[in-house]
Amino acid sequence: MNEAVLSLQILRRTDQRARYGPWRDSLRGQVPALVRPLAELLPVRGWIPDFLTPTIVDTHDGADVLKGISVTPHHRIADELRTLAGHHTLPSWAGSLAHGDTDTMAALTSAMATYHHVAIAPHVQQMQSALDSDLAVRRTALAQHGVGALLLGLHPALRWEPPVLTIPSREDTDVHLAGRGLVVVPMVFCGPTPRFLPNPDDIPVLVYQLPLDPGTGPFTSPPPGRHRKAIDKILGTSRSRILHVIHTTPGLTTSELAQRADQSLASASEHATALRHAGLTTSHRDHNSVRHYATSTAASLLSERSPR
Repeated sequence: MNEAVLSLQILRRTDQRARYGPWRDSLRGQVPALVRPLAELLPVRGWIPDFLTPTIVDTHDGADVLKGISVTPHHRIADELRTLAGHHTLPSWAGSLAHGDTDTMAALTSAMATYHHVAIAPHVQQMQSALDSDLAVRRTALAQHGVGALLLGLHPALRWEPPVLTIPSREDTDVHLAGRGLVVVPMVFCGPTPRFLPNPDDIPVLVYQLPLDPGTGPFTSPPPGRHRKAIDKILGTSRSRILHVIHTTPGLTTSELAQRADQSLASASEHATALRHAGLTTSHRDHNSVRHYATSTAASLLSERSPR
């Protein structure tokens, strides 16, 4: 849900075109009016009230996150909205939100849920794939070279002089963690420079921009046919064709599969068996025939929107 809140700022800007341009283009005319309360509350850039982006949650369920936001203490919301008013014009209903009006909070969390469904949910699988790859790199750096290598690898502007981490900032200030620790969070939707969130009421956070491969990130569409060619290279052309035929025409017998794929019966049977052993297909006996079906794993693999 934090990605959704941050992304709404980026949606209304034009910077980082190479990274976010295709995503912005895909949302033109797609964001419903129900999102307006969230858009009115958030500035186009700069600080966002912390209660909208909780640091630590015990669940990945968006509904539970929104429920947690909805029960934020009124005094905290009021304090953070006063801070926000210093650089952003608050909507007329902000006072009701600060005083704990449940209908106002419900409208805000509903806007967050609607926006997440439209702008983020279609890309969650790709974003998770990029996140998993990045975390593997960071874990390796930490395990093999220590915390310094982990921190310095996040961005060249960071400086690590144990026990002091220097982060680029417009304000020259010292923050003492005092045993609270530091949560390092990769984000798809954020600026290129790492951002420190002191979070006096929570655990401090260092946000850094999740690296995305140019032309192959979550928001870009591959050239037509490229995904199919990649699968062909992994499985081999003949086996890939068998899998595609099974996926597009479920329930074929082995002889029908061989005919559709323009392969011999023996070759089709061999490939179907290998695909079944790999968990990409299942086979079910139907009297004297065996019929073949693609699994959900195969469907995900063959999807043009699957991680690349």
